[in-house]
Amino acid sequence: MGKTATAWHWAAGTRERYPDGQLYVDFAALRGQSGGDVSEAVAMCLRGLGVLDTYMPDSLQERAALFRTRTADRRLLVVLDDVGDPAQVRPLVPKGPGSAVLVTSTSALGELALDGARILALKPLDPAGALRLLAEHGGERIAADPDAAERLVALCGGLPVALRIAAGRLATDPSLTAADLAGELADENRRLDALSLGEEHSMSAVLNPTYRLLPPASTAASTGTRAPPSTSSRPPPPSTPCPPRRPRSCAASSATA
Repeated sequence: MGKTATAWHWAAGTRERYPDGQLYVDFAALRGQSGGDVSEAVAMCLRGLGVLDTYMPDSLQERAALFRTRTADRRLLVVLDDVGDPAQVRPLVPKGPGSAVLVTSTSALGELALDGARILALKPLDPAGALRLLAEHGGERIAADPDAAERLVALCGGLPVALRIAAGRLATDPSLTAADLAGELADENRRLDALSLGEEHSMSAVLNPTYRLLPPASTAASTGTRAPPSTSSRPPPPSTPCPPRRPRSCAASSATA
């Protein structure tokens, strides 16, 4: 959805509001630490505030308390990217007057509204905006074949990340035309492979953190396998096609008093 880029753009334009600095945590990179991601995230922020590992508290509660103390007389912006649960946010709300938290997530995180957060849902780019982004990064081959460019926009679902990867493929492969790439993306079984510039720059890399958070029934459905029998009477959530046309994505901003 371009949620990270949107957050960075907003943070860069508001530096003057937060004279004591900005702190950034990528929860996707911390995920899979058996519940230790929140504790490590607080530790990362404390290090950014000058706390040495020698004096780092062991428990999450102690780290959160120290974070509140360290931020009490500062005006900071804390950017939390790819948050999976509201509980990851609350220990990282700075106490200083005028401070704020900017959160991105593929989940709605509606509970944060009860804490005073403003929820902003990001939508895919409209066709005109998607074409501009594709032309900006795709160069002459986009301008040379407007019909293929429109097909690429439709096949990428207006997702900025997908569009940038598609443009990157055109820029790095002189033999690849926009029509050729549109043909690759038209095959749903090859689409994720086609939207790749390597392991770190691919739609698979973007989707994997969210995929790991899905319950087993959803992951089985999205991979085309059969889910095991469920003991719950609730039906499994619907699967999401890849790449998703309209995934849920939001930026939540929570300002302290």
